[in-house]
Amino acid sequence: MGGSASIYFFAGDFADVLVRHAEGREQTYATHDECAKLFKGLLGAGVELTIYSFVTPEGREERPLDGLRVVSLGARCYADSGLLHEAVAKDRSDAIVAHFPNRELLRAVIGANCRSMAVLANSYNRRGPKAWL
Repeated sequence: MGGSASIYFFAGDFADVLVRHAEGREQTYATHDECAKLFKGLLGAGVELTIYSFVTPEGREERPLDGLRVVSLGARCYADSGLLHEAVAKDRSDAIVAHFPNRELLRAVIGANCRSMAVLANSYNRRGPKAWL
């Protein structure tokens, strides 16, 4: 497979997700073990992977596994603007996955010169970015 990909999540400490998964500890959210499996599967297929987390206590970058970069953007709330646009503008991945319905993120991803996909849960209401798409 190879190449590179970025996945943009709303929130989460994904370096911690990988530690908890490796140690067999309970995750903060039920789906985090599945995220850890996805990340490891992509890395195993030779994909250089960057995971972005929007709402985090601080902005930081970690490299918990070879080929994996975890970027915490440090937003305080959903309405914080500029961080997502800036991150996508600097992103040089071959493919980008927007994993939450934020208009700034979706507009930036649409404007990026790469393959992209939005993954939006059906739990989001009928108004807002999901309806906009």
